[in-house]
Amino acid sequence: MKVIFGIGNPGKEYESTRHNVGYEIIDRFTSINKINMKLKRNWLVGTVPSLSYALIKPLSFVNESGRVAKNIISTYEMDISDFLVVVDDFAIPLGTLRMRTKGSSGGHKGLDSIIYQLESSDFPRLRIGIGPRVGEAADFVLSKFKKNELKVLDDVLAEALHGIKVFLTEGINQAMEFCNQN
Repeated sequence: MKVIFGIGNPGKEYESTRHNVGYEIIDRFTSINKINMKLKRNWLVGTVPSLSYALIKPLSFVNESGRVAKNIISTYEMDISDFLVVVDDFAIPLGTLRMRTKGSSGGHKGLDSIIYQLESSDFPRLRIGIGPRVGEAADFVLSKFKKNELKVLDDVLAEALHGIKVFLTEGINQAMEFCNQN
């Protein structure tokens, strides 16, 4: 089983913010593929019985994503190399994707939480550029995208969705080749 774990902050006030691109990916993937999300413990899950993956939206705040990640890996009895975390990154320009098999948090509090709870940084992650950061980090990630950024965002999210499909069907190496080309 593979899991796509899109992190974000729950609640209407956080919808469409930069920190919620992980949620946005899950929402778009489920909409395009007509997958229903169901509440399970402290996360939403979308699965298709004939397919070997699950889409997860943790219902915790970004900074506490690790607890849900640990529960997911335990519940599905899966290897963390099959656990793809989708996350925003203000150190990467808007319109850019970066996929890695492992690595540091890069200062991202959600990744910090996941690394702490899993006691490992050896899980794949897809970073979606939302930068460059302007002002204080917390204010920036909780801000909404500007009108002139929405087309770039839409394009990069479409690319990210394709990269996730490659991850699910062909594996991490091919997905990294696709995502890291720009």
